[in-house]
Amino acid sequence: MNKFDPFQLKGAEEPSTPTLFLSVQHPMTRCWAIFEENSSTAFFYLTEQEIPTPVSHCFVHNRRISDEEFPDNWEIGSSPPVPVKYANDTALRQNLTEDQIRIEWSATGDAAVAFIDNVPIALLILGEAHGYSRGVRAAGPYGNPWSDEAYSKRFGNLIRNRKSSSWH
Repeated sequence: MNKFDPFQLKGAEEPSTPTLFLSVQHPMTRCWAIFEENSSTAFFYLTEQEIPTPVSHCFVHNRRISDEEFPDNWEIGSSPPVPVKYANDTALRQNLTEDQIRIEWSATGDAAVAFIDNVPIALLILGEAHGYSRGVRAAGPYGNPWSDEAYSKRFGNLIRNRKSSSWH
């Protein structure tokens, strides 16, 4: 499997250096699912086939407390925390490690889900610009609130084993 280079992402002026970066390419669609966390936020992306251009995204969490509104004086080239208007109360997470994150593709390659500590937290579907996230309070430019229905439709085969807290 090829390794995705985070600095190839198109669409950003100057990408900030990720603190965590995981990517998984679907073997048939050749699209990438990418989990990226920087000093302020974490986002989940899907790219075009073989091209590092995001076509779907959603906010996952803030790494620091956010403001009510997008700050006017934020430094260009960095990403501020997502405002409280869009980020829910549980969307603050610090000290995440790579071994806590997992990315899974649907069997058909039309959707990807990101897990943190074996809990599905972000879902992206090809053809939909904004995904679904447990960190999103209200639909808007950062994605949509989590949808059990959308998740079950594409990942119904991932059944939680209550004894081991694992998914399979």
